[in-house]
Amino acid sequence: MASSDGVLRASEFAATLNGDNHQAILKVLREFARAVRREREIALSLSDDSVGGSDDDDWSDDEMEDACTDEPPAKKLKKSEEWKADTAAYHVPFVGTAIARGERAEVVKGEWPTGLVKAYLERSPLALELLNDDLAPDGQIHRGLLKKKKSKLSRAISKAHQLAIAELLTVAIPMPKLQEVDSDGTEDHIVGSNPSVSFLQGFTKRHLPQVFNVLNEETERGRGKPGTVGGCDLLVAPALKVLKHYSMISTSNARLVARYLDESLLEGVLRVCLRPLQANKETKSISKAPRTEAILLATSLLQAQDAAVNTYICTGGNKERKVKPGILFLALREGLAVSSVVKTNDEKYMDAAIDMLEKVRVSLFSRASVTNARLRFNLMARDPLQHLCRLSLHAPPLAKNSSFVQVLDAKDNEDDELESSLEDLGVEARRLLFPLLSDSVVSPFLPNFGADQIARSMIRLLESQKAGVELRRFLLYCTKQNPTLITELFTMLAMPDAKNSFAFVSRASFITLLLSQGPSARICLSSKIGGRPILVDDVLPVLFPMKLKGQFFAKSLNNGNHLVRLECFKMIIVILNRFQSLREEGTTMYKWDKRFIERLREATFQWLPDLQILLSLRSRFDGISSYKCGAILSDHLFRIIEDT
Repeated sequence: MASSDGVLRASEFAATLNGDNHQAILKVLREFARAVRREREIALSLSDDSVGGSDDDDWSDDEMEDACTDEPPAKKLKKSEEWKADTAAYHVPFVGTAIARGERAEVVKGEWPTGLVKAYLERSPLALELLNDDLAPDGQIHRGLLKKKKSKLSRAISKAHQLAIAELLTVAIPMPKLQEVDSDGTEDHIVGSNPSVSFLQGFTKRHLPQVFNVLNEETERGRGKPGTVGGCDLLVAPALKVLKHYSMISTSNARLVARYLDESLLEGVLRVCLRPLQANKETKSISKAPRTEAILLATSLLQAQDAAVNTYICTGGNKERKVKPGILFLALREGLAVSSVVKTNDEKYMDAAIDMLEKVRVSLFSRASVTNARLRFNLMARDPLQHLCRLSLHAPPLAKNSSFVQVLDAKDNEDDELESSLEDLGVEARRLLFPLLSDSVVSPFLPNFGADQIARSMIRLLESQKAGVELRRFLLYCTKQNPTLITELFTMLAMPDAKNSFAFVSRASFITLLLSQGPSARICLSSKIGGRPILVDDVLPVLFPMKLKGQFFAKSLNNGNHLVRLECFKMIIVILNRFQSLREEGTTMYKWDKRFIERLREATFQWLPDLQILLSLRSRFDGISSYKCGAILSDHLFRIIEDT
């Protein structure tokens, strides 16, 4: 119920909340949340322009609901009496019932709180009207509306109430945090007036537990509510926003929220909030506000940089100990999972995911706030790595002016204007992924803890359509930094059929690159065996991929495509050169005797093509053959065979 000039006043707001006009209460709650957010953005941006339209999603379905929440007109049972007529032109519904509007609050740029919320807290430091128990989900107002079968109006008031409380809590958030969130990184100085936050104690005691009850009920106790978008009903997103703002106030508040998320929420509630939309559930909306708010809440708790909070939010859960998965653990799995809805243009979700990945990168690598190695490993293992691989493919391709070294330093694409938020998300995912794959100092997977997962992620990048020269250079760099990856790669790497010429040549050239320019066989062998005695079976996996067998080489050498035969020639030559180098180094360093070397030679040649096929190469590619390159390579190949 705004005043005649369209601006809500503090006295008017408080008086309306104390009244019994439900439509007016709904209207002023919405106006309060809009006004406080708009005034905060203007104050923190230090801009003369009014900021608008940023909170449309919070009210996207409110106008539609208004048609359902309007109270029916009162039945006219008797004639209006003359003494009730507004003969003096007071312009009020009833003589003597006008609400005192109070003075219009002034918005001071560069200061927070300011405007409406400051005026309201000066009038009511405990925010008694807004934190009134009657407005709570089980309060008297809602009980009365439900008796009158006006559930939609009741739920609309509950949503507006939660959003109004979320905006009220911003007055207690420290200025650096608030400025970072609302002013897009501006470094302008903002003045905080240290307002009275006396209402916080009452909110924490009476209203904070109710927020978690709302989350349980609105998600059908963790099972997902039928007939809703993504299993989350109307009040989930506003409740998560309240928790986000409350956790930003102090470290102790963040600890309390993290503990309540573990103790008060039922199993599956956070998973329902974070899981992506499914196409088989028909819905007109392609965005899921609770998912975005849950990601923002996880990021806010991570920014607390507190060991106790990190333990709660990063844990993977334990059914035997009845420990639930943490919100950040789920956000990196469910929150980054691909949606089956084809069109994904939810800019708010993209921005939230970008911010989360950036804060995770800083926490894991720079500040090392998550110091427990097992906790870090469980946080990023399996699904998050695969999600990062998928998302990183949306980033601009690596090139000379944007090399993998710049990605490792988080300086890639700094000056580039990317076309979409999806590309921004890909860049941030790549900045987090590449150190996880290559840096043994900061990565919880290296050197030996999760080499198989690193190798699987490298193969996924290699098989992508954007696997250019610079990406292959990065994968080669990973093996040089951590030679144990060679064995895992050779175990998992599959070779395409030679009939698919392009895929075969691409994969064969990469294997040749690893064998010739990657870590030597001796280094790979030393990192694998440690100090124990060496067996022949230990040596073969560091010489060449075990999936390459003589029959495979034979089919490739008989292929009609010259490029296929060329790459096969090169690969055999590199393998034999690698064997020669390891034989010489093994004799010197490991004191291998002739018997061991002979067994190793026999085992190696069992994986090469049959001798008859190799001998036929001389006649097929001789000096007068039209395929001169094949003749040169075959001659070089036989010289190496003779030496071995």
